[in-house]
Amino acid sequence: MASLIGQRIRELRTNAGLTQTDLARDIVTPSMISQIEAGKAQPSTSLLRKLAARLNVTEAELFVEKSLDVSIRARLRVLRVCSEQGLHEEALSLARDVEAESAGHWQIPYARAMAALHGQEWVEAAKHTRQAQRSAAGQQQTDVLPDLYSMEGDIYLASGDPALALHAYRQARIALRAQQAPGVVADVALTLRFVQAFSAQNDAVAAARHVDEAARQMAPKENSRGAARSEALFAFRALSTSDEDHATRAAGQVAALQEIAQWVDASAATCIALADRFMRAGDLSRATEQLEKCRGLRESDWSVGVRSHALFVEAAIRLQEKRTDDWTALIGIALALTPEVPCLVRATDLLQAADAAIQIGQSAFACRIAKAALDAAKPLQRPDIEARAVILCRRLGEQ
Repeated sequence: MASLIGQRIRELRTNAGLTQTDLARDIVTPSMISQIEAGKAQPSTSLLRKLAARLNVTEAELFVEKSLDVSIRARLRVLRVCSEQGLHEEALSLARDVEAESAGHWQIPYARAMAALHGQEWVEAAKHTRQAQRSAAGQQQTDVLPDLYSMEGDIYLASGDPALALHAYRQARIALRAQQAPGVVADVALTLRFVQAFSAQNDAVAAARHVDEAARQMAPKENSRGAARSEALFAFRALSTSDEDHATRAAGQVAALQEIAQWVDASAATCIALADRFMRAGDLSRATEQLEKCRGLRESDWSVGVRSHALFVEAAIRLQEKRTDDWTALIGIALALTPEVPCLVRATDLLQAADAAIQIGQSAFACRIAKAALDAAKPLQRPDIEARAVILCRRLGEQ
């Protein structure tokens, strides 16, 4: 079926009494006009300008697709949500509906790629992503190419091919930095993708180098979680004034900021896990070094669960160093935190801290920690951890 812009060109041409050959003369071939009207090709901005002049209309009159595209965009948003929630059949059904109204639109293969990606159909996802890249380039939508190349990299990484992922991410970086104002947030998100790909290749040196680069890039920016909230509020206000373009861009920034916060969180958690391993092996110097390194990843972006675990690991290091007062202070700070979701690591950390408090003769503090462990264990539905916490509380209560 013809696309909306193709239908509009055919309507204006026939109203003007022109054949496809008349419209195409000295501009393009008649077959190109035929393909555009049939929805098999998308005209560039410069071509649309020439066609508008030949049809004796303003460019705005040709861009009727932009105003009519509102319902299509709305369905694309629902399509994406369905894909993310695993409703693959519904997503594909919406893709087919939208494709019938807007053939050649780059968002159609993009949406199909999203559905395939969430269905772990890697070959199909990659195929549709490359099709979206070609469509976007043909429509001169170069601003979306970094995201499309990044998505291709994500597909390869998820399918276990980090080498191809790195190639796609490098293409994304070239496309991103070719833009007039690429934006720090998008660049950091891409840098963190490099971290994941190099880690998957067991290239710890390259991964660490990109982690440091991401930290430097984010250094002058406010924390991602706070910035995401601000951008979301801006998007809401923009929609309330019918400024859909700004709202869409702000929503994209929110998604990028949230991704940065999640990846920084994961990177920090990895460093903390290494610190914990070094601490248990008795290498306190390397354990402390790992904690300092992860704090370069903007501690304000860590989730409460990660921040809590870092405090428990640091406290355990201080206890091995015989710095009991520092241990008590750090555990006190950790007790005051409330993770966003029930956290198994926190419950375990609390139990270990309660045991440590008993060993250093702080029975009252141990009782307080054990009660916190019991509270942390209950929503986890882990009877074994809850039973250990109950036994500790009873034993301390009898002392």
